[in-house]
Amino acid sequence: MFFRRAKKDPALLNETAIASPAPAAIEADPDETPAVIADQEPSRTGSPALGFKTTDDLKIRPGWLGQEHVLSAIQFALDIDEPDYHACVLAEAGSAAHRAILDLLNANAAKKPMPPDWIYVHNFDDARSPKAIRLPTGSGRILAQSMIEVLAELCTTLPSVLAGAAYKVRQRQCNDAHRGALDAAIAALQQKAAEQNIALLRTPNGFGLAPMHDGKVVKPAVFAQLPADMRSDIEIRITALQTEMTSILEQTPSREREHQKALQALRTAEAQRAADSAFEPVTEHFANEPEALAFLEGAKANLIRNCDVFLCDAFAPGCEPGPECITRDARFQAYLVNVMTVPVAQLNHAPVVAYSQVQPAVGAARANHVEPEKSLLSAVLHSDLHRANGGYLLIEAGSLEDAPEAFRTLKQALATRKIHAGPRSLSAAPIPLDVKAVLLTDDATYQRLCKKDPGFIALFKITARCAERLERTPENEKTFAAWIAELVARDTRLPLTAAAVSALISDSASRAGGNANGANGPGWLSLAEDALTGVLAEAHHGAIQAEDKIIDAGHIQHVFAQRAARLPQPFTKIPDRA
Repeated sequence: MFFRRAKKDPALLNETAIASPAPAAIEADPDETPAVIADQEPSRTGSPALGFKTTDDLKIRPGWLGQEHVLSAIQFALDIDEPDYHACVLAEAGSAAHRAILDLLNANAAKKPMPPDWIYVHNFDDARSPKAIRLPTGSGRILAQSMIEVLAELCTTLPSVLAGAAYKVRQRQCNDAHRGALDAAIAALQQKAAEQNIALLRTPNGFGLAPMHDGKVVKPAVFAQLPADMRSDIEIRITALQTEMTSILEQTPSREREHQKALQALRTAEAQRAADSAFEPVTEHFANEPEALAFLEGAKANLIRNCDVFLCDAFAPGCEPGPECITRDARFQAYLVNVMTVPVAQLNHAPVVAYSQVQPAVGAARANHVEPEKSLLSAVLHSDLHRANGGYLLIEAGSLEDAPEAFRTLKQALATRKIHAGPRSLSAAPIPLDVKAVLLTDDATYQRLCKKDPGFIALFKITARCAERLERTPENEKTFAAWIAELVARDTRLPLTAAAVSALISDSASRAGGNANGANGPGWLSLAEDALTGVLAEAHHGAIQAEDKIIDAGHIQHVFAQRAARLPQPFTKIPDRA
């Protein structure tokens, strides 16, 4: 392998030779790639000047080298309790600004408690006006899961109760009572008619009245032979009885309504007992949360009124009425809880979210899609805004340029300090937004945003630009070396020799546009972290392949040589001689 052979080369064992930078490749982006360096005089910052043998000897320098002013500006924006005091950071590609800002936000978030939960629930008085409820941290998911468990229990208990023998007996008693009332009225009329020698007869078409004599119905032919005054008297009595009969029969619909009400009351009483039992644990848990308790009471009352939904076997064959089926079943959507807080594993402090676009968040509770009349949740979206609420939000400006709707949503939320949920067809109550945001952009994107919407940029009153280079002084070289040691430790790389660090410093100087060996003035050092970590990653890989325990200048030089070999100079045709 190259590194084994290189270490045996006496030329590479010479300290002066090691300190000299090897040719570096010309990559596609010259600003982020080491320039090709020919054989030069040794750097003035040879390893003796750095004062260490390997990076293991250095005290790790935490932080973001050369960008202390940026971190200070962001911290000020986070600390000040004023609206619109969000931070805007201008950084070019390769600065590792995204990682450094997230580190700072996470450090601040670790000092803040977890935010409260926010949930959306159905409004049983107005389906188009979902209710937003604030709950203690973690309670939202408890309520959501509890409602699923309540529905799952009722899917089992209610059909069992309403199909049970005890309920059937009470139902039969109710039916008998209804029929008994009608029969009693008919019997009373029949008795009254019999006392007047009139028979009340049941016919296929209903009831009929006929004169009697000696307990027998008088035939029409015999009745016609009776004296006129006797016939007239009998007809008057029959007419009066017919009126009473009509009155009794006309009351049948109202009696049937009363019958159905009685059956519904019986069903409601059974459903009430089952619902009370199912809801009892969750109502006790949320006894001190009035808004949650009001939702639970409304859900229970609505379920009791519509208990017949549990009698319709709409579950797919082989699918038990468990949580998964319930969350997909349109019958139960109005009773589910939409939790807008997305939990993060092991999170015990304020959230930090890297924002891309307003879209449903991966892993969030699904917005349940049913008809708006049945449920509020048909269009409530989970988004990074909800996830970041109560904490910090890092926004990549580039992701907003191709997403106008996301741009408008973000601007509205930051300007009003509220998250507006759902489409215009819903009048869902907005959720208060408590977040500090950092906008990360480059100069070109920043200028476009300023022209496009100055009002949006005005929300970020604290603006800082990342430095691209650091003055090359002996003291700064030592600081740069400590920074390399921090990157090595952070990414778990093999330690570097002082000569390897010196080669990286010279490479950084060449990328910063100055003289690599500092012969013509102090020069500059590039602060492009990505370019530096890229070289470290490749050198580490090469050293591991060579079974070395340390990265020396030979490994660094080999990376530069390999990069140069990947991009040879383009072919140039030699002009023909005249």
